[in-house]
Amino acid sequence: MKKLRRVCLWIFAALLVLFAIFVTVEHFRGKWELAARLKELQARGEKLTVAELVPPRPSAEQNAAVELVRLMDELGSLDASLCDLPPSLRFTSPGKAVVCSRRNEWPM
Repeated sequence: MKKLRRVCLWIFAALLVLFAIFVTVEHFRGKWELAARLKELQARGEKLTVAELVPPRPSAEQNAAVELVRLMDELGSLDASLCDLPPSLRFTSPGKAVVCSRRNEWPM
């Protein structure tokens, strides 16, 4: 019985060592393969870093974002003045309404 236990222990230890060797070899093999693939891609001229992939910034005359932001600010002020629109077809009494074209002034 002791001999069987000793043999099982040796087999288990050998399998554990083989597994550790396999994991270590695969770890380093993966690093080597990745380095070789990156080197191959760089030789073909591929862009591999984020800094290389970022597009160049447009010049000031080509950048319409500043103008769009300014227009959006103007729309915000227009929204405040829309609250002062004439009360179109607001009923004053049964059967009568205030018509926009009859107003004397239009607040801006």
